Order: sequence, then C-alpha cells, then structure tokens
Amino acid sequence: MVNTSTMNAARLCCNVRKPDRKKRKNLLFIVAVICGLVFIYKHVIRISNGGNLISHKRAVVQVRHGVSIVEKSSKKMMMVMESKDKIGKLEASITKHGKSCPTIVRPNESQIKYQNGYWQMSKEGSTEIYVLSAFYDDRPIVGLLPVIRAHVVSHVKEKVYCHVWYSGYDHPYVTTAIVTSTGRGEKIGSIRYKQVLYSCPLIVSYPLPSHLSFTTSSCHNSSIYLELTVPIRSDWQHEFGICVAISFGMIPIPEFVEWMEINRLLGVSEINIYDGNISSNMSKVFDYYVNKGLLRVYSMPPPVMDFSVKGVKLSSPASLNDCMLRNMYRYRYVVIIDFDEVIVPRQQLNYTDLLKAIDKQQRLPHSSPSYTFRNAYFFSQFPEDTSQPPYLKTMRRRYRIQPSGILFTPKSFIDPRSCLSVFNHYCWKRFPLPNKRWTIFVEPSLALNNHYKRCAFRNNKCKLFFEQGVKDDALLRYKDELDANVRATFKHLNYDMKP
Repeated sequence: MVNTSTMNAARLCCNVRKPDRKKRKNLLFIVAVICGLVFIYKHVIRISNGGNLISHKRAVVQVRHGVSIVEKSSKKMMMVMESKDKIGKLEASITKHGKSCPTIVRPNESQIKYQNGYWQMSKEGSTEIYVLSAFYDDRPIVGLLPVIRAHVVSHVKEKVYCHVWYSGYDHPYVTTAIVTSTGRGEKIGSIRYKQVLYSCPLIVSYPLPSHLSFTTSSCHNSSIYLELTVPIRSDWQHEFGICVAISFGMIPIPEFVEWMEINRLLGVSEINIYDGNISSNMSKVFDYYVNKGLLRVYSMPPPVMDFSVKGVKLSSPASLNDCMLRNMYRYRYVVIIDFDEVIVPRQQLNYTDLLKAIDKQQRLPHSSPSYTFRNAYFFSQFPEDTSQPPYLKTMRRRYRIQPSGILFTPKSFIDPRSCLSVFNHYCWKRFPLPNKRWTIFVEPSLALNNHYKRCAFRNNKCKLFFEQGVKDDALLRYKDELDANVRATFKHLNYDMKP
C-alpha cells in the first residue's frame, strides 16, 4: 500500500499547472516509480530480524543467495569478539592474581623436583603430590571449554590449586583443582596415598597453555612444572589399541610373543606397556615389536620410594589413564587386558566383525561407548593337550571353568572419547550420555575373556572348579597362522624354541 507521504506528493503534482499530454505522462511515470520504490523499501527490504531494518546491501545478499553471507560474517565477528572477551578475562584474571600474589614465578629447571627420574613432585609440610603427565582435554563430550587432566598419586587433605602457565605471561592463571578418585589407594609405610584425577577447568580454548603446576596455596610457588601434552584432533588411526597396566618382574618370552601375535590376528594394531621394572630379558623382544610399529613402551618407576609390588601398583590407574588420554583421538577403542588374557570371539574371527555382530544382536543404531566381556579362567592345573607345540600355551590349555559373573573381573573395549577415567576392568568414571546405553554386556556365546592363570582360590573351591571343567577350542581356529607368526618371530630373535 502506498504511504501517505507518497500520496501527498502525487496530489502536489496534480495541482501544478497542467502540462501537455506528453509531459503529464512522464510525470505519472515518475510518480509510479517513486511509489514502487517506497513499496519495495517497506515490504521487501525490511527483513525479519527482530523487527529492525537492515542495510540494503545486506538484504540484496540475502535475497540473492538465500543464506546471508553477511550474517555468517556477523557470526564469525561475534565469535571473534567473544574470543577476545574471554582472552580479556584470562588476562584480567592473570593480572589480578599477579598483583595479589607477586612472588609467584614460573619454576625454572633447578626448582623442579623429580622422584625416581620421571615423576614430578611437590612436598609442602605433610602434603605430597606426585604427577607423571598432564593432558589438554578438548574432547567434544567435555563441553565448550577444555580442561587439563592430570592423574596423580597424593597425600593431601587441603584444597589443591592449578597454576596454568601461558607463554608470554609472567604469572599463571589459577583455578581450583576438581579432585576425582580413580582407585582405592594404598598404604605405604605410615602414609595412605590416594590415586586421583586432578581436573583444571579453563576459561578459554585459545591460546593453548604450555605448562601446569600444583600447590596447596594459590600464592605458593610450586616445584612441579609439567609440559602439557596436547593430543591432535583427528579420525582414529587404530581401531583397537591395547593398554596394559603398570607391569613388572619376569615375563616368559614365548608367552609374550604368543600374546602379541594372537592380538595381531584379532585386529589389534598397537599395544602400550608401562614398564615398572620388567626383567631385562625382554629388551630384545620389546625392540623387535617397537621397530615393527606394534609396541610402545613407557618407563614408569614407582611414584614413591617403595619398589615393592605395593609401590609399583600404586601407579596402576595413572598408567592406564595416561594411555587412554594419550590416545584419545588415535584409537577407536582402548582394549584393557593383561598379559595373561585374550578377549576371544566365539563365532567371528576378528574384533571388527565381532562388534558388528554384537551391534546387530543388540539392535543398536550406532556402536556403544563400551563393550564388557565376561571372564573365563583357563587354570594351569587342568590337563594340557601335549600334542600341541610347547611354546603355544593357548593351544595346549583348552579347559576352562564356567564364565564368571558379569561384574567379576571382566575386561572391556572402551571408547576413549567417552570415558573420564578408566581402570583395570572397565570405565571407572563415565561422562553422562543421555538416551544412550553406556555399556553392552556381551553374551558369552559371542565372546569371552580367556584368562590363563593358576587357580589361587581355596583348595575346596579349586577342586570343585576342576570337576566342572569345560573344553573350549575357540582359539584352535588361529593355530596355523599363529604358529607360523610365532616361529618367524623366534627366528628373527634367534630364540631357541626348545623347552
């Protein structure tokens, strides 16, 4: 509809001295053009944007392309402004803390304290903090802002503060550590140490921090100055990667080689071992698999000055979680097993096909964050099949007991992008996943965790188990290929296969 101002303009035009017919026609054309422009301005250029008018240039872009390029630019501008605002808050927080605690300085190399060569430590009075590594955690499930994670062994009663260091700043960003238990802890001497996860929330995702310190006072200097590990976001490189908890002592070479080769046949393409004083006889075989790209070995002495089994196992949660966080984007699934265990499909030949079968059986629209497998003991006291090669333990020991209950020493595949903290059997602390099953308890008919060990239960119970033994030939399907691969490895290592 033509507005009032336009109509008035038309009336004025009509009240002037009448021109000739040609001029009148031109005048009416001009009036019509004016009316059309007014109509376009009021009814086309007005874009619904909270009732406000937007520029003609922006409106033309919207009409021409359907989606406003200018709107996209506006969103980017808002993100930049928001990022600048957050960086401003970070700078303000660092400056404020620097003014209130001017004595805090970035630790230099001489001020960093180490325990057993690898762990960094802080002792303040009766407080003890030991930390091996720290990770920048920007997994999508974490939320919009990243968090720094550090798995720690500690004896602390007070609140713990994170000093987050950024390049170019003399003082740290300080925040309170969120403490999460990751294990049962252990008493060493007169001190009970805790196994915990320290989480340090950040207020910006950029710039990236460089180092992390811990202290029990926001204004104290720390003797911990850990360089952050920043996993690179990417598609997974390995569908299945094994994480073995801290290991120590003697590992028989034939059993280790057999274990490595079985897992390769099942679809595992990388294995992580944390060396807590493994016998030196393994050096050559470790080097062989490291050079093949299948094995990664990390030195991990005890966090405290106790080299007994207790002291070594104190770092078990830290070893598994270091493995999970280090490979959060590299692995589709972390496989949590020990050297005397193998998760064996009962019908399929490899883990990829096994998960497809499980998902089909469970009618899952997508894969689960976790698959848990029941434990089945293959006790060494059962009779062996002596017709099989003496260096293939899994081929000789084919009697087992009935599968254990679902929560009794199971083993799991775990999506490292969905778990906050893992331990020896399953995900210990989970991120919430609304409207999604977190774990699939796999039917024994599809797969079992074969666990090869000596029966250590009470004599009467072991005797009962031996009477109820069941023959299990599921692994015999792999015998020929396994035997060939083990022999080839022994030949390369110049290892004598004779018993």
